[in-house]
Amino acid sequence: MFNQTTGLLALTWTNLCLARKRCLEMLAVIHFVFLWVILPIMSLWLPFYILFCTPFWWTMILYFSWTFYDFDRPRRGSGCWSWYKNHPIWTHFADYFPLRIVKTADLPPDRNYIIGCHPHGVFSIGAFTALVTSGSGFPKMFPGLQSTLLTLNGQFWFPFRRDVGIALGGCECSRQSLEYLLENPGKGRAIGIVLGGATEALDAHPGRHDLNLSTRRGFCRYALKYGADLVPMYSFGENDVYDQHESPRGSCTREIQHLLKNKFGFFSSVNARKRYLQQQVWNSSTPSAYHYSCWSTNKNTSRRASI
Repeated sequence: MFNQTTGLLALTWTNLCLARKRCLEMLAVIHFVFLWVILPIMSLWLPFYILFCTPFWWTMILYFSWTFYDFDRPRRGSGCWSWYKNHPIWTHFADYFPLRIVKTADLPPDRNYIIGCHPHGVFSIGAFTALVTSGSGFPKMFPGLQSTLLTLNGQFWFPFRRDVGIALGGCECSRQSLEYLLENPGKGRAIGIVLGGATEALDAHPGRHDLNLSTRRGFCRYALKYGADLVPMYSFGENDVYDQHESPRGSCTREIQHLLKNKFGFFSSVNARKRYLQQQVWNSSTPSAYHYSCWSTNKNTSRRASI
């Protein structure tokens, strides 16, 4: 009887710990969705509501004045709040999928690196977690390197959302930004670029690996110019995180998405639903597919890029 009671208590405790762990992971995912989906929408009306409908209107005047003064920060290295970048919430976020970095080579901190990330997926979760946060253990695997991720300029157009991107060390994907990072403050930079861009996100479907590379070679010129090493990174399972509506090339939907991208720099995926989130809500088992990020470097390529 004693052994049965002890076993039951141990099983109950294990289930409680597992439930707590999954709850924290779910909250971390909700936090991510809020930052990348809900907050940009809120930023379209919330500042004006505070400005015209509350007694705190003066805070918005101060905020917009600071934003105007600090407008170029995303192309000047941004800034990084270490406490936020290293917050445990990002570890729970990485554990949700789960996401792990498979290290295949050392990256000495006395060099600069341009990391080509593939594929884009809907949200580039692999590149974001590996380079923007400490959730996947990047600082421990590559000590001495300061990682950052270049993203769409439009990510910094939204009030409040802009400050989150800057706090995490994100920078805009532009020539000025890349040159600044490679020149200042010296060595030890790991700069991630999701090479396929927003166009590649249109082809992000489970089980497929369609990459957009033929016209994405500009970063190689900067590697040669500044002596940076090229490092490939592939996020296995990136395209399996979301299901989105098929929009074949040449279709009306695809043309509209291309029009929005060319006009505003970004677009919205059609009927993108979270496969992993649904599995975790409706099924208590661990998701069947895992999300990995794989790092490697080729010494010959690195030498050529350093000329």
